[in-house]
Order: sequence, then structure tokens, then C-alpha cells
Amino acid sequence: MAKIQANLSGATDSIILDMDGSVCETNATKIFMVDDEGVLITRPGDRGITGGAVVALADELEIPCEFRHIASEEFHSAEEVFTTGPTGEITPVTTFDGRKVGSGERGKVTKRLQDAFKSLPERPGWATEIPQFSYV
Repeated sequence: MAKIQANLSGATDSIILDMDGSVCETNATKIFMVDDEGVLITRPGDRGITGGAVVALADELEIPCEFRHIASEEFHSAEEVFTTGPTGEITPVTTFDGRKVGSGERGKVTKRLQDAFKSLPERPGWATEIPQFSYV
């Protein structure tokens, strides 16, 4: 239903709110925001595999992280917003509810996390080698 509503509105994705009206996720991804002090904020709980990697990378890059419920209005004043998921990995959100997010471009924190994320397959402990498949 959320994706249908997004499509009918001309949007790429739809934000899903929890029972208290806080931002939960999109119809297909987890969502993060960066405030004007450079703090990465996301809701407590499951962030999925990609989102979990983002939190670990933020710690490694010394990007402060806060886990709390986020009111949708906070996204209007966010410096950056991005989503995480297996397909889009870390995807910048440049508009939210018809308004520009920050400068309307990918932000510095998002870029740092994307660059670090791209390096993960080459780093020990972050990837599992898949054995060569052979037909019997």
C-alpha cells in the first residue's frame, strides 16, 4: 500500500510511521538522518544488515550516532537523509515531502559512509567468499 501511495504521489518511496507517529522506515529500506551538528540519527531496533554495517562504520569513522524515535518534521530541517538496503546500499535522499533535504545534494556524512561501505568486501571479516560452483 505504501509503494502504491508513493507511486500515485509521484514519489520514489514512501515513509512509514510507527503507531506513535515517528518515522519507522520506507516501504523498502531503513532510514537515517544527519542533523545540523553532524550526528547520525536512526530509530532504535533492527536496522538490517546494511544499516547495521552503517552504524559500525559510523563508529569506526567517529561519526556520532544517536538511536531514538524521530518525528517526521525533523526531516524537514535535516542536513542529510539517506536510506539503507541490500539493493541501493546507502542511497541519499535529496527531497523529503516535496522539500529539499539540506543542499539538495548528497551530503558529506553520506559520502564518507558510502566510500567506507564500498571498501568492505576487501576487508577481512566483512565478506564471505563463495566457493566456485561446478556441475557434477
